[in-house]
Amino acid sequence: MQDVGHRLPELWTSGRLSPAQQKELLRTLIRRVILDRPPADTITVTVVWISGAFSTVEAHPPVQRATALTDYDQLVVRIRTLAAEGWTDTEIARRLQAEGFRSARHVDGVPIATVGRLRRRQGQRSLTDRIRDQTQVDGQWTVRGLAHQLGVSRAWVYRLIRCGVVPTSVDPTTGHRLIPTNPALLSTLRAKQRVHRPIDQEQRL
Repeated sequence: MQDVGHRLPELWTSGRLSPAQQKELLRTLIRRVILDRPPADTITVTVVWISGAFSTVEAHPPVQRATALTDYDQLVVRIRTLAAEGWTDTEIARRLQAEGFRSARHVDGVPIATVGRLRRRQGQRSLTDRIRDQTQVDGQWTVRGLAHQLGVSRAWVYRLIRCGVVPTSVDPTTGHRLIPTNPALLSTLRAKQRVHRPIDQEQRL
């Protein structure tokens, strides 16, 4: 009789066996199934075959708290390191997924919101927040920096940006608007200040 064992993979995927027949076949081949859950976020399934051989598969079910993750400490350290290197939360989430990290309820990566929450828990500000408070980035004004230089509110600067008076570029990393440090532009804006009603002191930076 031809050895059926060597043809089982082909037979299994051929579509010739009904689901009921597949189940019955498995019952004749499997001696027992052992489930183990050493850490909360990992289930180990061991199939012991009648031959004495065994197969082991791991599954990662959702857990209630991030601290229950086996690699929680490594996850926190990695987020802290990437944030300190200047990566945004979006970029950090992408890197974590590529490196195989996952969150408590997402087995295929770490959501951006989770990255932000764990980063803030460590007392770290995001790159976007840090740039928002700077006056210049790569030799260009931020909106805050230009407003401070002119002694006006950021709303006044934004109005001129919308009107096309103030040229801007967009920082590709954070999405913040950056303004060239052009002396001629400063002269133009100061001239506009003189012809407009002064801004109340409480509106200034």
